[in-house]
Amino acid sequence: YGLGLRTALGNRWAVRYEATKGSIHSDDYLELRNLSFRSDIYEADIVFEFSFWNFGLGATDKTWAFYLFGGIGAFYFDPMASYTDADGTLQWVRLQPLHTEGQHSIEYPERKPYRLLQMSMPFGVGIKARLNKTFSLNIDYSFRKTWTDYLDDVSTTYVGADVLQSN
Repeated sequence: YGLGLRTALGNRWAVRYEATKGSIHSDDYLELRNLSFRSDIYEADIVFEFSFWNFGLGATDKTWAFYLFGGIGAFYFDPMASYTDADGTLQWVRLQPLHTEGQHSIEYPERKPYRLLQMSMPFGVGIKARLNKTFSLNIDYSFRKTWTDYLDDVSTTYVGADVLQSN
């Protein structure tokens, strides 16, 4: 979900300022691995929108329009895993500080910790409908190009318990 503000730059162009919150999660209940994670994602971005026909300032001939958009943003994420403690209570543990790929270990000195604040490039298509002179309703189908593979805390190899415990 999110909240945005659009400012028309003409009849076909607009700029949007957006803040969104989402999450991803996965559970792997295979006996050998039993891995799971969740990661809430908070993003702020600015995108430029191009409508296929007049919809902006003073345009009254169309009450709806298809559009393309693209821009740049920043997002924060923090992958966590769950476990049940000795009392039977479900606990969530932040994974990045545990260095589950051996970051800062003797065995993998070249691996650096990943940053929880990353850049993104949102882009996609949508349809908008004019509700009145001030408000419109948008439905977007969007994608995000990111430059991290750590949304689930794992990118290359998940090191064994022996490496984690020794470091």
